[in-house]
Amino acid sequence: DSHWLTEARLKGAKTVAVTVEYSATATKCDDVIVIRPGTDPAFALGLAQVMIQEKRYNADFVKRYTDLPALVRMDTLERLKASDVFAGHKDAESKNWTHVVHKGEPVPPTVKQNATYVADYIAKEFADFVVWDAKAKAPVAITRDQLGEHFAKLNIDPALTGTFKMKTVDGKSIEVRPVFDLTKQYLDANMTPDKVEKVSWAPKKATVQLARDIAASQGRTLIACGMGPNQFWNNDNKDRALFLVLALA
Repeated sequence: DSHWLTEARLKGAKTVAVTVEYSATATKCDDVIVIRPGTDPAFALGLAQVMIQEKRYNADFVKRYTDLPALVRMDTLERLKASDVFAGHKDAESKNWTHVVHKGEPVPPTVKQNATYVADYIAKEFADFVVWDAKAKAPVAITRDQLGEHFAKLNIDPALTGTFKMKTVDGKSIEVRPVFDLTKQYLDANMTPDKVEKVSWAPKKATVQLARDIAASQGRTLIACGMGPNQFWNNDNKDRALFLVLALA
């Protein structure tokens, strides 16, 4: 991968190495942030905390392309399903992003798949979810297909923060909050730059500056991390944290 890094620098890209040692790659980068081994997820969540706290995230992208506006039930801490609040609701059949594979149906090779292929027995896990429309001040059911360019057609403004009350189809009164709001609460309580510094040893200033640089790139940040760590148990948390950072940018 060396030539990609070199060519990017020649074209003006700023490069930052986040590493546990002063590696050969680090010597070629503009900035180097050395962290304790195994603290990558905490460091990445620290970046996300800064981006949200300083309102440097791309709200439009977050609303159109992520599940961060999805509502969560405070009584069960499970995602609110459309069928929970809309009587007689039937989940829409996906046509754009997801293909449900029924028993006995052949699955094309990966290179020929133009959607997410999901086995029918777990399709219920992709049930329509609910967001709170700040315009109408009411809940709205959303399908997996209504993302990106399709989302604009709904003409709604999903709330990212707040607590909302509603009744379920069985008459129960519940409170719900967006995933974004719950994530913000967790990050503010546990992953501020000061706390991340104690966990990862990354200087507070380094965390804040990198978060601001990523936000300023407006979606043009590439985080290159090897597959090696993913061979070990629970290391997908590292990637989930990085995905959150990139989703915010």
